[in-house]
Amino acid sequence: MDNPRSTASIAGHPIHPMLVTIPIACFVGTFLTDIAYWRTAEMTWANFSTWLVTVGVIVGILAAIAGLTDFLG
Repeated sequence: MDNPRSTASIAGHPIHPMLVTIPIACFVGTFLTDIAYWRTAEMTWANFSTWLVTVGVIVGILAAIAGLTDFLG
């Protein structure tokens, strides 16, 4: 039995698995930069955390849309 084909794909490669890794990395990075801020009180770490959370949420929404497209298609 073959695996089902992805509805949302680029050149035959599914989009959802490619996008999911980015929010995971961003949220792990946010956790690490929050710990760095907690230990040093340097505002740079808080700024990094803000950017990482923002990118993680935006790409997470895009990944959810691609996953929903695959699920419903």
